[in-house]
Amino acid sequence: MRCLITGIGGFAGFHLASSLLTHGHEVGGVAWPPESWCAEELPRLWVRTVDINHSDDIRAVIAEFAPEVIYHLAGIANVKIAWESKRAALETNFIGAFNVLDAAASLSPHPPRVLLVGSSEEYGPVPPERQPITENCELDPRNPYGVSKVAMEYLGKQYHRSLGLAVFLVRSFNHIGPRQSPIFVASSFAKQIAEIECRKRDNTILVGNLDIRRDFTDVRDTVRAYSMVVERGVPGDAYNVCSGTPIRVASILDQLVASAACTVHVAVDPERCRAVDMPIFCGDSSKIRQQCGWQPEIPIKQTLMDLLNYWRDIVKR
Repeated sequence: MRCLITGIGGFAGFHLASSLLTHGHEVGGVAWPPESWCAEELPRLWVRTVDINHSDDIRAVIAEFAPEVIYHLAGIANVKIAWESKRAALETNFIGAFNVLDAAASLSPHPPRVLLVGSSEEYGPVPPERQPITENCELDPRNPYGVSKVAMEYLGKQYHRSLGLAVFLVRSFNHIGPRQSPIFVASSFAKQIAEIECRKRDNTILVGNLDIRRDFTDVRDTVRAYSMVVERGVPGDAYNVCSGTPIRVASILDQLVASAACTVHVAVDPERCRAVDMPIFCGDSSKIRQQCGWQPEIPIKQTLMDLLNYWRDIVKR
């Protein structure tokens, strides 16, 4: 199929493009800013550098490529950044999605299927006794990022119900792996260890709260879930993309430190600790497993080793 990925220069976008190419699909992409895309990494791709907030440009790109499926991954994808740039997060994550949906709906008589990537942040704080979290859990976002994703999801449902557009919805929990920004916890640990190994910093790794437990999935399993939802899911329904197994952040750190080629000391940095942090946050993946046949395949040990080796290559340059 002809598949267009918005945000193709991002973490998940790159891995999704790689997966789709491996399975024989024709892949195009939208990247912004221009420097987010490295043509040497996936040279076979049709890519345009366009801001999804510019409706005319997005409409022109989608009309030019004429995709059968649009994977909409572009947007501001971090809670901290969304708090710092609330208007930009709301505009990009909601209006950007509107521009993509509206352009897709205009491709008559055969509009493409559209996947909208939401987030577990849509659920907000959920008491431990109500976990693992199912798709039926009340949406109660507590930050601009989560609010923008709920708004995007409801917009997608409206386009499906009112215009008949085949819109698929996923709520992704923590996904990790090679190429992830060090603003996220596992990638931060791996980058610091790689820097210590190369003597680019002292042998102390700075950490935040290690006692919390989170639901981690390899990004390569995550993007495989996206394509399986489009192929086998129900339009208008939401699917959790998660492992269903909570892992202590301390365990993530311990596994990475055990793989280090040198002695590493650990120190808690108060700046990395949130004033309020949920002790556990875990999703229920029963729905996507039963309806789409998806399940995680890459063990966390392999994910962390691949992540560490990625940062080893980067810091040596």
